[in-house]
Amino acid sequence: MTFDQIESSAATPLLKIRDLRVNFGGVRAIDGVDLDIFPGEVVGVIGPNGSGKTTTFNVVTGLVAASGGSVRWLGDRELVGAAPWIIYKSGIARTFQNIRLPLGLSALENVMVGLYPEERSNWLQVILNSRRQRNRNSELHDRAECALRLVSPALALSPGRLVAELSYADRRRIEIARAIVATPKLLLLDEPTAGMNATETRELGDDIKKVSAAGITIVLVEHKMKFVSDLSSRVAVFNLGRKIAEGRYDDIRSDPRVIEAYLGKRRAAQA
Repeated sequence: MTFDQIESSAATPLLKIRDLRVNFGGVRAIDGVDLDIFPGEVVGVIGPNGSGKTTTFNVVTGLVAASGGSVRWLGDRELVGAAPWIIYKSGIARTFQNIRLPLGLSALENVMVGLYPEERSNWLQVILNSRRQRNRNSELHDRAECALRLVSPALALSPGRLVAELSYADRRRIEIARAIVATPKLLLLDEPTAGMNATETRELGDDIKKVSAAGITIVLVEHKMKFVSDLSSRVAVFNLGRKIAEGRYDDIRSDPRVIEAYLGKRRAAQA
């Protein structure tokens, strides 16, 4: 499969979050969040630290249990309570704030890790290196190269380089390629430009636009506002576990609730 074959209907949301709640002991980290994600969008999720952005990602991908509410996928499939690997196989992939790559593997091998849930070979086929196994390895290799080439043609020219030898920005690109290699319908990016300078941030933004153009819907958590405004068709703003605003970036940037969340009441009044 190639990435230009990914198709979706924009008639209904891919993801529908309703009244989502998450409690950590006596702390309510998510407090009644509603959010729809439609096919083909790039949605930015912004807000101060501790506002519930990453926790929402963790609930959607099955890493944190919801205390209440629902997360519907593809219309009627409830994700709350589903295992992370089941959610991944259903078409939702993600990256994390901290890079999680085995440094001793090559760029291509790291991308191929994203295809592990699809692997059906048994130990005997691997030991005997059967024709079926060789064909399967070739298929996985080709799909990983395709994902790597989409995100970074430069990295695809030297897929055998060890990740330990690559720059921080290129490691981020490999993480994204690993996330999309199984051709998900939805990609969640958690602070993809954290630790990058302005040039690296701009270049990664161009790479993410290519992923979006290939038909993958994207939701990204990010603190760099120019990056969010350049990529996002819509922005949701979180604060204290609640969604306090949603809309086009140019509209939400002047919303008094958003200004107060970032600057506090006194400075918001001055603004």
